[in-house]
Amino acid sequence: MEILIVPVEDGSIKDSKIESVEVVNPSKIIYLQDIKDEFLIPEDKQGVKDIGSERVNLGDIWESSFEVINNVTSNYDDSKSNFFIDVSLVKGDFRAAMIVAAFTKGIKVFTRQNDELILLPIYKFTYYRELTDKKKEILELLFEAEGQEMGLETLSEKTNMSLPLISYHINGNQKSEGLKELGLVTSREEKGRSYIHLTSMGRMLLKGHVKHEPENK
Repeated sequence: MEILIVPVEDGSIKDSKIESVEVVNPSKIIYLQDIKDEFLIPEDKQGVKDIGSERVNLGDIWESSFEVINNVTSNYDDSKSNFFIDVSLVKGDFRAAMIVAAFTKGIKVFTRQNDELILLPIYKFTYYRELTDKKKEILELLFEAEGQEMGLETLSEKTNMSLPLISYHINGNQKSEGLKELGLVTSREEKGRSYIHLTSMGRMLLKGHVKHEPENK
């Protein structure tokens, strides 16, 4: 089943023709709109009967894009679904965030260049390969802390990992990059103790990897 994801803004859904429909011939179109906008059914459905809508928060577009793309793809069987995203109806940060979020999931992206529809190459995204189950467990705990930092001792207690093992996953070594080197956490020292904080990149990647319930904002 081919599923086409189409971000829209400023009422562009109403009368814009989506050229990629003719290329993909999708079974379903999912429009992505700002949480404040009322969903408008397009006047021309271009022969696609299954029309859906998901919400993104344009006030926090980077994290929201990672989260909504992950949640949309998680709702379907990957072995039976092929995803495409057409960003030709949006601009600026909205377009950029959607392209980056799509790359993290290996989704093919349509855009426009010189009034021509083009398909962007899929880049290999390696961050998730570095995220072992133990690293993801640490990130999840920091995510649940809602912006608050956590001490190494607290992380050790909650994960049942030893302090040296926690330190290894955060700081890495010569053979393996830690969460700090990947740019997913930062740390600070105070009175001989280390405190770890999740970065914005860490939040985005986590939202693009693990399905979360939408946050109320």
